[in-house]
This record gives sequence, C-alpha cells and structure tokens, in this order.
Amino acid sequence: MTQDDLKKYTVVVGEGSGCLFQPMTENFTYIITAKHLFDEDKELESGETIKELKPNGSLIHIARHTHNGDVWDLESIDFVLQLDENYFPHEHADLAILKIPFLNGCNMINIIEEPIFVQGINLCGFPNTANANIAGERYQTKEIQNFGATGNYSISAQLIGNFDQQDIEGMSGGGILSLNGDGITFSGTQSKMASLLYPAGRIGFIQPKYAREIIEYPKYAGRLEKLYPNTLANFSFLRDKAFLLDVDAMDVENADGARVTLLNKAQYIIDSEITPFAIRELFKERLLVNENDKTCLGYNAVWIAWLEFLTIMNIAKYDQIDSTNLSQIFNSYRLMYVHTDDWTAVNISQVYGKSNYFGLKPDSTVIVSSKSPAKTKFKIAKGTLIDIKRPYDKKGFRTDMGIHPFTCFDFVHIDYFKTKCIVQKIEEYQDLSEQDILDKLKQEYNDLFN
Repeated sequence: MTQDDLKKYTVVVGEGSGCLFQPMTENFTYIITAKHLFDEDKELESGETIKELKPNGSLIHIARHTHNGDVWDLESIDFVLQLDENYFPHEHADLAILKIPFLNGCNMINIIEEPIFVQGINLCGFPNTANANIAGERYQTKEIQNFGATGNYSISAQLIGNFDQQDIEGMSGGGILSLNGDGITFSGTQSKMASLLYPAGRIGFIQPKYAREIIEYPKYAGRLEKLYPNTLANFSFLRDKAFLLDVDAMDVENADGARVTLLNKAQYIIDSEITPFAIRELFKERLLVNENDKTCLGYNAVWIAWLEFLTIMNIAKYDQIDSTNLSQIFNSYRLMYVHTDDWTAVNISQVYGKSNYFGLKPDSTVIVSSKSPAKTKFKIAKGTLIDIKRPYDKKGFRTDMGIHPFTCFDFVHIDYFKTKCIVQKIEEYQDLSEQDILDKLKQEYNDLFN
C-alpha cells in the first residue's frame, strides 16, 4: 500500500470530502463524511438564518479518483439525497454515512473505534484552495502531529504546519487515514475547521465509534451493514497470500507442489461456514498477544495466519473443522498475533506473561503469528521462555487455576510449519503426489505437536 491508495479512497462530497469504505456486502459501498456538508441556510420570518438539511431530491456532487497509467481523473458518482434511504446522519455528532452503488476495489480499509496516534497519519481531502488545479492534483494530505483532548463527539488534532481556515476548507468530511502495511486504517472524519474554535493548524475529527452508532439505530435496521471490512466476510480474499514459501529458484517447482497442496486443503476452510468475522466475534481480544493492539484485528496478516492455522489443524489433528469445534481447537492450540517484526524482541514476561490464556489446557501449544516472518527462532519450549530457575513474577497470569504459561505451554511461530517443515526439507518433496505431500506434512506437523 502507498500514499496513492489513500488518494483512491478519498472522494469529493459536495463542498467537502469523504472516505470510501466497503462493508461486508457487495450490494453497496459507504462514504463516511461530515453531516454539515448536507446543510443549507434557511431564513426564518424573524430574519434569523439557521442550518437545515437539504431537501430530498437534492443532487450532491460526488467524485472519486481513477488512475490510468500516469494520469489521474475524477469520476462522478450519481447521488440524489434521500434521507434514511441513502443518507444516514448521526443524531448528534457531525457525521453521516452515504450508501452508494457498489464500487469494486474498496476492501483494503479497516475502521478502529478508538483512534490511536501513529506516525504518518494524515487528514485526506480536497481543499478549496486546490479547486483550480487539474483533476489529479486537487487532492491533498496534511500530516497530523498529535492528537489532543476530546471535545463534544470529537477529538482535536494538531496538523504539522500553520494552516488557517482557508487552507482546510473543503477537507471537511475527509478521512483521518494511515497505512498499516497491508491496508489502510480509518481513524476518524474531519469535522471542525481551523477557526477561532481552534488555534491555527488544529482541527477536530469525529471518532469512528459514532459511525457504528448510526448503524445500530433501530430505524435503520435492515438498511445498513455493520462497519466491518469486506475482507472479514470470508477467507477467499486471502488465499493467494497464504503459505508463501521463500526458496531459491532451483527449488521453486518442489515448493510449488507443496504450496498448491496446502492451498487446495485451505479451500476446504474457505468453502466452509467459518469466516474471519465469525472468529473475531467468537474470540475477540484473545486473538492478540497484547489485547491493547485492537487495531491489528483489521490487518490481513492476522487472517492469513488464521487460514494457514486452520489448514494445518485440518491436516494434522482435525478431519473436520467447523464453527462447532472452533472453541475446542482454540483450547488446545491457540493462535495469537503480536504486532512486531521480531516475535522474540519483546518483554517476554510482560507481554506473553499477561496474555489471555483462559481455557487453554496444560501442555498446549501457543502458535504465534507476527508482522514479519520469524528468521531463526521458531520454537520456544515450555520452561525456556524465561529462566524458571530464578524467581519470576506470577501476578497477573490470566490462565485457568494452577497453570503458568511459561511452564505449561510451548510457543511456536507459525512460520515453523512452512520454513522448518517444508523449506528446510524442500528436496524431500521432490516428485511427490498430492496425497504423498499431505501424508508427509501430517507427519511433520505431528512430530512437533507430539
């Protein structure tokens, strides 16, 4: 993902901006934007002017970027305002969801309810000062330096640079976006402009949790889909990214045989009723080594690991995997994600020692997935994660009674099943049939588990 991807997800909405989001449906796509963009002035008999929602039937100009080689263009999206049909405002916050015809290719964005400041997070939109530019050069980003205090349904943020109101006008409704490696993280919607309300360069934005509140309004029941990315609907999006085997050119053919066999087996999981969304709802933060890293639940890396994990379990231990035995599997072989490049480069006792292991039985295996592949350390046997001969703090263990994670569980990186079991033994896979490969993989996996 690059900065160009942020541009593709940012749209013109009337005199402001918005952000595309694909929920778990192919019937429509969302634009998340600011509610005040749909207001117009109304003069009362008293002479007072108030803001009022534009009437149904109002044509709203919406456009998104398309990219053709070196040229960007703005493609119009038809939108005729219909309250509670394609326009869904929040009752209090300056936030609205627009429902537009389905747009392909908008499924790489993830929403987090509580924004977390990260380096490289940007306000994205179409400032009025760039209106005279050609189509591909109207879009701008303004990097955020930090988040401030909360306000009424909003959070303040400081932009890098001294921007005033005219620099920000037109970016209202734009997304607070950042790249997370394999996708985009949506952290909010820009609302208040730099003005007397905020010092120069400071903005206010609306947290995504208020967009979720819109979806939960009883009056919208059956009209909107929950704000979960489309990639959680099934594993099919991730198939081509699973079981990548890093081998030299001479071994590609042997590696391809093993990978095709694994992907064929993974298709059983893909075709089943099991989905990333179902797993997320069932296990929630127990999927993470550090439960505070909730943003990670939107990362593809988590769900690629789950597709691989369930495929491995299907080969080694469970002839049938479905929603009824997921909890049983999770209580014997637990997959957890840690958002770090090196899964061993953390404070072991504070990170792994404080994870949620409730339900996990003694002598179980904790399989760890991380942002980057393991390099040399693939397994940490129970009793070796820390020096158990010396006193160590047992306070805060979240396990069943009498179970200590450092003495009861083996920790294995998921790359063990690819690197140790296949890549480092690649010549043993030469000229094997698919069934022979499955038999060999089952033996390799069971040698670890047993």
